[in-house]
Amino acid sequence: MTYRVLPDSTPSITPLHELYREKMARGALIDLIETNFHRAGFRFPAEPLVARATEYFGTREYHPEAKGSLDARHAISAHYAAQGVAADAESIVITASTSESYSIIFAALCTAGDEILIPTPGYPLFEYLIEYAGLTATSYRLNEADEWQPDPEEIASLITTDTRLLILISPNNPTGSIVDFERIARIARVCASHGIAVICDEVFSEFVYDGSLPRPAEHPDLLCFTLNGASKMFASPDLKIAWVAVTGPNEAVDTAVDAIETVNDVFLNCGAFPQSVLPILFRHAPPFIDAMRAELRLNRNALTEWTGSAGRVELVTPRGGIHAILRIDDGLLRSDEKWAYDLLDATGVHVHPGYLYGIEEGLTCVVSFVGPHARLVDGLGRISGFLGHR
Repeated sequence: MTYRVLPDSTPSITPLHELYREKMARGALIDLIETNFHRAGFRFPAEPLVARATEYFGTREYHPEAKGSLDARHAISAHYAAQGVAADAESIVITASTSESYSIIFAALCTAGDEILIPTPGYPLFEYLIEYAGLTATSYRLNEADEWQPDPEEIASLITTDTRLLILISPNNPTGSIVDFERIARIARVCASHGIAVICDEVFSEFVYDGSLPRPAEHPDLLCFTLNGASKMFASPDLKIAWVAVTGPNEAVDTAVDAIETVNDVFLNCGAFPQSVLPILFRHAPPFIDAMRAELRLNRNALTEWTGSAGRVELVTPRGGIHAILRIDDGLLRSDEKWAYDLLDATGVHVHPGYLYGIEEGLTCVVSFVGPHARLVDGLGRISGFLGHR
């Protein structure tokens, strides 16, 4: 008997990744693309979590709700209210991850062949999620010469009768950019006028280093799905809890929430304990988040200062998030994949080649500045030495 399965779309293991595995196994790795906050050394204070766990497991009652725990949704709503965003608890749906949030929105709002506008450069996730949902991805560009801002006019020109959603990442991975107020307003007008909803991924919302964070959810005429979760905000990727906050015109919000709730009810993936602990996380988070942000700002500043002194490296200073794109003047006409391989082989420093994020022009790499300051400084120093010896 022959079993029918989907074609294997998993990328093949590259020589760079093989070398990464080898270096990691030998303990000879400086990983400058780390994104796991636990491996980077951040841990949410244990005491309030242990206290809540003792209470929770002492009663151990499960009352599933399709939107998620009302107490958790009230905590999320209060978080947004404190930042000037009106997100009603009844318009919030809790999921197990931001990736799942995307998939649930796609399933609830789209049909096969619908088109999603996604930013490029971008995190290499959306194409897979969109493909698995039977949808089509169309890229809009982030302009490096304009501090990686999107062009609302280009976005308007890409809209077709099949366009259903636009994905906005702010703060952005991998550029570190934050979409400014003026462009947010123009994009909101363009999308609202065409009946296109916006998914705004704000998983790095707590890591803004310059200015404030403009939000599409602040525009009442726009149907907006704001995504976030505990993985980055509370450095708690193990808890597996995220959410979708739906804002915009009342009728559109009600229809969208009903559709998302129906899909979420099919799976109910988020566990009861993470939902029960979420209000505790919000309550105890402020000093912890402040400390994380201060450490990340220190690392961001070190990266920026190093770029200015290293020579042959250019950087658009990240205003938020944990990533940055380095543009390298190599002089040897290597591809970014080959350059990243040679760097790892010679120095033990691991970075991502820019092509993984859709960067096609020149030699680029993507780095993360989350993690111990000394490790970052050591890694950057090794890159300087590598560039000096070519």
